[in-house]
Amino acid sequence: MNVKFRCISLFVLLLSTGVFAQHQNLGFYTAVKQDSVFLYLNKTPEPGQAFIVERKQGGGEYVRLTRTSVRAIYDGAHAVRVLGACYGPLQKALKVESEEQLLVKLRTDPYYGQVAMFMYRQAARVLGRLFIAGGNSPGSVYTFRITLTESDGTVIDSAERRVTVVEKKPNGVNGFTCAQKGEAILLSWKYPRWKGNMDDLAFQYMIFRKQGAGPFTRIHDIPLLRIEGFPLRYEDRNIIPGNTYAYRIVVVDVTGALSDARECIVHTEDVRAPARPGEIETHESGSSIIVSWNRHPEDDVTGYHVFRWAAGAKDSLRLTNKPLPCSSLSYRDSTADVGTSYFYAISAVDSAGNQSPCSNRIDALLTDKTPPGSPASFSARLKQGAVYVEWSPPGDPDVAGYKVRRGFTREHPFDLHAAVITSTCFTDSGTSDFPLKPGVSYFYSAAAIDTMGYEGEAAGAWVTIPDNEAPAVPGRVIAANNRGRGMTIKWNPSLAGDIAAYVVFRITDSDTAAFDTVESRILFSADRYVEKGKIYAYAVAGIDTAGNIGEKSFSHPVMCRDFDPPTSPAYVSALATQEGVKICWEPVGDFDLAGYKIFRGRLPTATGELCFFVTAGTHCWIHAQGIAGYWYWIRAVDTSGNMGASSPAAEVKNRP
Repeated sequence: MNVKFRCISLFVLLLSTGVFAQHQNLGFYTAVKQDSVFLYLNKTPEPGQAFIVERKQGGGEYVRLTRTSVRAIYDGAHAVRVLGACYGPLQKALKVESEEQLLVKLRTDPYYGQVAMFMYRQAARVLGRLFIAGGNSPGSVYTFRITLTESDGTVIDSAERRVTVVEKKPNGVNGFTCAQKGEAILLSWKYPRWKGNMDDLAFQYMIFRKQGAGPFTRIHDIPLLRIEGFPLRYEDRNIIPGNTYAYRIVVVDVTGALSDARECIVHTEDVRAPARPGEIETHESGSSIIVSWNRHPEDDVTGYHVFRWAAGAKDSLRLTNKPLPCSSLSYRDSTADVGTSYFYAISAVDSAGNQSPCSNRIDALLTDKTPPGSPASFSARLKQGAVYVEWSPPGDPDVAGYKVRRGFTREHPFDLHAAVITSTCFTDSGTSDFPLKPGVSYFYSAAAIDTMGYEGEAAGAWVTIPDNEAPAVPGRVIAANNRGRGMTIKWNPSLAGDIAAYVVFRITDSDTAAFDTVESRILFSADRYVEKGKIYAYAVAGIDTAGNIGEKSFSHPVMCRDFDPPTSPAYVSALATQEGVKICWEPVGDFDLAGYKIFRGRLPTATGELCFFVTAGTHCWIHAQGIAGYWYWIRAVDTSGNMGASSPAAEVKNRP
């Protein structure tokens, strides 16, 4: 397995295996380095949420460690500054083009966020999931508490853990072995499965190598991550067979602490065949074909073998009984038949007897090499959803047929059929491997081929396929309430390559209407024309460069609400009448008022009981069951469900 491919696969597999659970109650991982305790939240807080950290020792009181609540970063430029040198590797690993896309992917995909948090401490700060508590007494035992809150201070959840301030390096691997496997060295090791221990934060391995008395150097750039259920092995292909190598492996945790190293040594044998020889040449010389080549650059190459294939044959014929000396750079084939097409190749042989792959094959023919002329009157046009190509034959008498090709450029076309055709027209309807893509321009060509297989100069023309295909649907759409002042809409991009813009739709109970159009590079919008207390959903559709609009991607419904309670009613009175107790008050002037809740109690300071709810516009109400001896007070409620403070209590008065 290619090293780069394997490392990338490790990263992707960790995301798919879900080593660390995301959907769970609030908790946090801990790790110790010197006098500092690292506290990592086990899940990413929702927008608007934050957390505080408290600490206590023994039976003492909790002391708050965070002067301000720990919050995530939502501004792309700020996030880039915090990430620093980590931004580039994260951007490459997550395959995003902008800081906004990076933030969205880290926040909305729990696995990407979890892996990035442990690999890069700066990413954990951007996600609002890390706090480092310093100034602890080494060897002491503390209890840490994390409290997750809403932006208004409302407590959502809390968790606490006892931590002994002792720096622990991760356990080293077991059973570290290394063995030669062809032209590579296979390293393997054992390590315990992760069992959910909040203190076990070993998450990657580092492998080092040295040759002879040289220093150990790291042999991989992309992290080797700890993945449950995946074989613990690594192939080192960057070796020279015949040399002796020493390997060292360590385990790394989130604080950067290294385990004790494990080492192994392997003595390799030279099983590496020489590299494939470079280009070869053939030319006619009387009744023979001369095959020539350049000297192989490797010092241990001692000779060459020459191979020949007849046209259409699967197996080759080796023309040399034993390798030619390395000083020989040509071979004369006197057994070739005139008029028969052949292919030639060579292979190199080294001093250990290893034979290289064959060079690229090159054809040769003992015959007239004059190619036919170019087809005349060539044309290519659309016809019933396909491309119809036709031409007139050249004047050569030995034309055997034609090859029709299609390409994105003139220089690199591909064949549209396997065998030579004799017709002077061809219809291309596209195939599953080579479809006709809407909006793409293709260069069609036809070339004549003579009876000896020589191909003449091609004639061609451009054809553009009309673009009537709608673009792919955009990714996940997220709508968020902006404290009652509007709605923020974000989405993941469409996978279509020709997106020109996005259209954003507002969805209410009775209507779906477009309200914003943004450029393709912009993946967010804001809706400021909303009413508090109403529920909205949003949809996003892509528009391609041809004006086709795609399917919509929808968000979940979200209520537009604020968190500011209405003002308190004034001038409350309670008067006993024949119908009951009549309660009146001065109306509240808040524009988003929904109504009033009426309470009563035996004392003006009592908790009271809820009597009734009246809608906005009402400022008097008769409590039919009301009697003297009670106090009444009013609390206003707005359309966002916020309830204001109580009005002054009014004692029931008898009618004078």
